[in-house]
Amino acid sequence: SWSISNTVTVAGKADQSTVSGSAITPLADSATDSESGQTLTWSATGLPAGLSINASTGTISGTPTAHGTSSVTVTAAAASGSTTFNWTVTNTVTVAGQSGQAGTTGTAVSPVTNSATDTEAGQTLTWSATGLPTGLSINATTGTITGTPTVSGAFSVTVRAADQAGYAGTTSFTWTVTNTVTVAGQ
Repeated sequence: SWSISNTVTVAGKADQSTVSGSAITPLADSATDSESGQTLTWSATGLPAGLSINASTGTISGTPTAHGTSSVTVTAAAASGSTTFNWTVTNTVTVAGQSGQAGTTGTAVSPVTNSATDTEAGQTLTWSATGLPTGLSINATTGTITGTPTVSGAFSVTVRAADQAGYAGTTSFTWTVTNTVTVAGQ
């Protein structure tokens, strides 16, 4: 008696990289079957959260919702064949631009509010700043800059917002502080 087997070969995939919260370009899979006329059924394990595979076409689509690297295995079955690749999802933190600021030594500045967006929902941002004029500080939770400058000059300030996963964004601007001028009375 004869035993005839069927072989399904799934085309290999390069590792993938995507930004959390951004819809992916649909990723089509392909396979060959040693027995013509067979209908393949597609499945995948390890897809990043928010992505799915179409069982009829093998196309992966969706919007990833969390960062991290996943080992993805795509399988086409009539007989059976599969391919494995890595899929990395990253976040993007974007800090809104800030216009140049000005102040005078000895006079409290109006609070400067900073804002940012993160492509991964639910991330808490931590704020920091470099180059602030002496006497000013940034609130690590709210991103608001307050204080009273004590030294004059032009300061190159960079504000940074980082999420819990370590992804960060920055914006830079100049802060000019002039000396207080006092005119003696006569």
